[in-house]
Amino acid sequence: VSPGVVISGARINGSVVSPDVHVHSYTEVDNSVILDGVQIGRNCRIQRAIIDKNVTIPEATSIGFDREHDEARGFSVTESGITVVGKGQVPAAEITLEEVLENVEAATATLPQLLAALLEG
Repeated sequence: VSPGVVISGARINGSVVSPDVHVHSYTEVDNSVILDGVQIGRNCRIQRAIIDKNVTIPEATSIGFDREHDEARGFSVTESGITVVGKGQVPAAEITLEEVLENVEAATATLPQLLAALLEG
């Protein structure tokens, strides 16, 4: 992780994160290289990817999980399965923010029941 990087409630694992990158909450980045000035929105999933300089990844975007889907969005995918998002490419969000909020609300609503079951068992 380089100087000027902001990781706000995200998980970064086995990755190189260059200067001036901002990774927002609930995002997971695994085994990837994120170059200078990249902005990664909330609720993103990125694995085995190279994200070029100054790319903005919208909220709820997945990269590196489905080769055909990545290629359909114009990303390059190497023979070894590394997805490359080049300069100027803007991935479309996978789900809407409303869908994410609904999922969070549903999980939060069941949390008391889960905790009670854990304490009883």
